[in-house]
Amino acid sequence: MAILFTNKTTARTGSNKSDFEIMQENNALAREKKKLRYTVTFAVGIPLFIIIYFFLVPRLFHNYGVMLVVAAISLVIGYIPSEFAVKSKYGVGEGTGMVLTAATTCTYNFTEDKIMLAQDFDTLDIPYTAIERVTQDPYFFYIYYMSRKFQLDKNGFSTKSGDFERLMYDHGKNIGVECK
Repeated sequence: MAILFTNKTTARTGSNKSDFEIMQENNALAREKKKLRYTVTFAVGIPLFIIIYFFLVPRLFHNYGVMLVVAAISLVIGYIPSEFAVKSKYGVGEGTGMVLTAATTCTYNFTEDKIMLAQDFDTLDIPYTAIERVTQDPYFFYIYYMSRKFQLDKNGFSTKSGDFERLMYDHGKNIGVECK
């Protein structure tokens, strides 16, 4: 069983998002949490400060030091409900749940009757007859096999990518357009 040509593709993260997209989503979520936290803290703290400082503290103790202490206490008391509001809206977990993972390289070896996929320590043989469909976009080919989607980089072939297209056509597979 001779290998006709190979393809090396660097796989993306498990969520199929780039590291940059995951960082952007995590940062946006952190900004939303911070905005809610500040809003609730000051919505509770400022009225509490006004009530305590102006109505409960005698006029004799109205000075700058007492005002700072009452303001600090009011903000600390206001922070407690803000944490409850953030946890009730976004849950207890941190971030979006997507983690940055190291890129893995997949090697696709194309033979006359099947595709041999090697990724890390796993190997998988994909017979051409079992491929459900093949699609493409400007940068990648996508092979659908057993409800799984495999991504092949167009620049990762050991020969021209036209050899892959010709091989797929020879095995009766039309290459469609990938819809995102």
